[in-house]
Amino acid sequence: MDPYANKSYWPMGFGQLTLTGIEEHYELGVWLRKRYSGWLPEVYSTEDIYIRSSDYDRTIMSAEANLDGLYPPVEPKKWNQLIPIHTVPKLQDNVLAMSEACPLYSQELEKIQNDEDVQSFYAQFSSVIKYIFNNAGATMEEKSKPIYFITTVFQALTIESKFNYTLPDWTKRIFPEPLTTIAIKNYELSTHNNIMKRLKCGPLLKDIVTHMNEKKHGSLNPNRKLWIYSGHDTTIYSLLNTMGINNNLLVPYAAVLMIELRLNNTGNYVVTVSYRNTSIHDPYLLQVPGCDSVACDLDQLTEVLIPFIPNDWDTECKINVKNNTSELLIFFLGVISAIVIILILYAIANKRILHYGKRSYYYTF
Repeated sequence: MDPYANKSYWPMGFGQLTLTGIEEHYELGVWLRKRYSGWLPEVYSTEDIYIRSSDYDRTIMSAEANLDGLYPPVEPKKWNQLIPIHTVPKLQDNVLAMSEACPLYSQELEKIQNDEDVQSFYAQFSSVIKYIFNNAGATMEEKSKPIYFITTVFQALTIESKFNYTLPDWTKRIFPEPLTTIAIKNYELSTHNNIMKRLKCGPLLKDIVTHMNEKKHGSLNPNRKLWIYSGHDTTIYSLLNTMGINNNLLVPYAAVLMIELRLNNTGNYVVTVSYRNTSIHDPYLLQVPGCDSVACDLDQLTEVLIPFIPNDWDTECKINVKNNTSELLIFFLGVISAIVIILILYAIANKRILHYGKRSYYYTF
């Protein structure tokens, strides 16, 4: 049983943003302000930025804390700038919470969970899973959903460890390993094949690709500079996996993925993808498979991502599995925390030199 499943240990409530989380997200906002200083105006305007969050207290509060750092008070005003955060109900959210019902996706997930290779992976940890069930007090219903239960146990131990709580002795056998390895597999299953990637991340990718191409062609209205999406560790993990740039590590608290549209010195629009998963290291510059370089031509990136963007998500979710798979293949060939906050930003930066490790990437705008 979990000795810390008591509200006295979590004054903000179960599943809510902690004071430590608020501080981390505020500091991330300060870091983003420094990154975009001189390009993103210091005073908020709806013409510059749009913020969307999943409909959870913790993700909305994470976005608020981040925005306090990104948009500090400006003289002569002494109070924080008020910035709207947009959201939709959880069960209607196929972009960030990714929890809107999709029958085809559910069937694909069930099929993958019964896949021989997947079953073989979990079989090697059968004694570990049984050990967790027995010591964590799993109910019969929870045992019937082992992937969900094991992930929940992992998340609980992770946050308790972060707060320096003494973990029960029984957890020493399984945490951080091999529980972390099992948890990573649990996260990976959500976007295990191309159909699942398309249905899970397609709506979010559609937003990103559409806005970038509208920016390029001068049809973006309002002509904003920045979009911020505040979601979950599962959101960013699924996106990294879909784009082929997953590092097979879990997403830490206050991680940020930045997708930035740039105009290079030859007049071409290129996209860079940077991942900041720690405050003690510069963001990692990632190269999307199928792109010729880390500064990927926008048209090339669009072509790479199109197979994962559904034309009509609702229709693809509802049609028969066999027929749907066939149509998807034709389409592919035809177009040859909380504790966690996730920010996906894309913009046209202004006279910026990026330094990553020993490499520097220069862009003129």
